[in-house]
Amino acid sequence: MRSRYSAYVVKQYQYIFNTYSAKHPDRPLSVDELREHANGTTWLGLKIEKTSVAGDTGEVEFRAMYQVDNQLYQLHELSQFIKENHQWRYLSGRIFDDSGRL
Repeated sequence: MRSRYSAYVVKQYQYIFNTYSAKHPDRPLSVDELREHANGTTWLGLKIEKTSVAGDTGEVEFRAMYQVDNQLYQLHELSQFIKENHQWRYLSGRIFDDSGRL
């Protein structure tokens, strides 16, 4: 999770693409689409709320602060991860209602 956040901060969209699970519903997104989606976003901080692991699956609840057009936002998500070929991959996420403009 932290590595994916860091990749967004330093705009390493190929890394983000590579860490999606093959089972992720948005896997067809391209690196260029990831870049376009994040254009104009400045990431300001990450707080991990809790984590859990059960075998080859895991969850991470986090809050990420970011800015777009001088407005502050929060992304509060419960992310699902799965191990594929001994590597953790992002499978899906549920965004909490308190996400959005602050």
